[in-house]
Amino acid sequence: MTRGVAVVDRITDDPSDNMILACGLEARADTIVSGDSQHLLPLKVFEGIPIVTPGEFVQRFQQALPKAA
Repeated sequence: MTRGVAVVDRITDDPSDNMILACGLEARADTIVSGDSQHLLPLKVFEGIPIVTPGEFVQRFQQALPKAA
């Protein structure tokens, strides 16, 4: 949860998507995970925060795990 202080007006076609960006920004998220291929995913990065699909996130997470000995 965030306080809802950040205001973002980046996406004009679907202003409700700005809430996702504001939440990520305010929470200092490492990644924004979204299936929104129309507005969010095309940005690729917002204020330094990567925007990825759920599949990409899982792949990155798995690659970051330590390898079993």
